[in-house]
Amino acid sequence: MQVTNAPAPWYADSGPLAAIEGVQQSSRSQTSLRLTLTTEDGDRVTLSADVTSASESFDYASIVRAQGQAAVEASGRTTESSIQVALNVEGDLSQQERADIRKLAALLARSAHEAERGHLSQALRTAARFTELDSIAAFNFSYERQVEHAQRAYQQIAQLN
Repeated sequence: MQVTNAPAPWYADSGPLAAIEGVQQSSRSQTSLRLTLTTEDGDRVTLSADVTSASESFDYASIVRAQGQAAVEASGRTTESSIQVALNVEGDLSQQERADIRKLAALLARSAHEAERGHLSQALRTAARFTELDSIAAFNFSYERQVEHAQRAYQQIAQLN
């Protein structure tokens, strides 16, 4: 926080007054993914991940100009995030199965990125390339992303008599 006697740039020199001005912003995102797959040998792998992040910021200025002058300006920001990952393997994965699982994960990540950019047909074509992976018999994949943004601005000025 900074305190000064200098007038803030957003008010005019028109006598005694009290003024408050501020901006608050917040953002929150949540991403979830689930992948369950079965290999040709019958091994089963389940992977889930949840990522959450949030941030808030504010800028605030206030002034009371009467007998003496006073101005206060403040700003701040908070950020928090969390990641939860779970992996379950039923069976004994071969080296080829592990390599194909890595390739499948890369294909699905690319497909999700293409879908977020609005290229749905390309996203489906990318995901369909899993058929090139001989050791993967079947998989189920879900991906969800939610993003929220909010902004609030306010200003209040009062002449003091």
